[in-house]
Amino acid sequence: MVVSDNPATRIRLEISHNAEDKKISVGGTCAVANVFDMAGNLAIKPCELAEKAHPSDVWFRLDVTQNNFREGLKEMAKLSHMGFSNFSIMLSGLKEADEIRRARFVAAECGVLFGVEIPFGVSIDSPGMALSYDEISRAGATFAVMDIDSLSKKIMCHEKIQHEIPEPVSKIIESSITRFKQKGIHVAARGNMLESTDVLKELMASGIDSILAHPANFEKIKLKALYAEKHQELDFMKSKMRMHLRPRSR
Repeated sequence: MVVSDNPATRIRLEISHNAEDKKISVGGTCAVANVFDMAGNLAIKPCELAEKAHPSDVWFRLDVTQNNFREGLKEMAKLSHMGFSNFSIMLSGLKEADEIRRARFVAAECGVLFGVEIPFGVSIDSPGMALSYDEISRAGATFAVMDIDSLSKKIMCHEKIQHEIPEPVSKIIESSITRFKQKGIHVAARGNMLESTDVLKELMASGIDSILAHPANFEKIKLKALYAEKHQELDFMKSKMRMHLRPRSR
């Protein structure tokens, strides 16, 4: 859902398969984009979701480490062969960019041609993936999703979720967002840390394109994103005022 004219605050509704999530209206006004997690029991069939969802805004998440990876790919192939073209695949569980090639090989065996018939993107879960923008771009990915929680845990080597992005993590994320965007790749963010307004402000300042939110947190994160954006606008106006009021040297 576009909550303002600033693309940094586009909030995407993330759909998975538990009982609470499936009550969300897939075609409702609160969601123009859905991340459909293929890891659970298919409470909603992929074809039903593709029919209801906004065009070009359905991301099916497939974890390359799960046993049902091939089954998920076969579901995607069915959608493609049925004529649907309004969806993309998000690969997660990748440790390095080289695994994209292996995933594409498995996908081809299942009748799915990444980047040709079906656009795809990657979930950035590790520092190695965050710094692999060149390889990911060459592989043909159209979007990248920064998993802020996973990146923070792996870079800082602790499990505690923080309310601000640690400086070493922030530097990698900012560089990664910049480089991905330079290559024309849409960059989104996900994770529990997005419940912090300070984290949202930092990501917006870094140029993030959109944010993923679970149904239970959607409204809360949407409000926090608006609040963070307004703070950014106020900070910008204050900066302009300070420059305007600064005494001019004679």
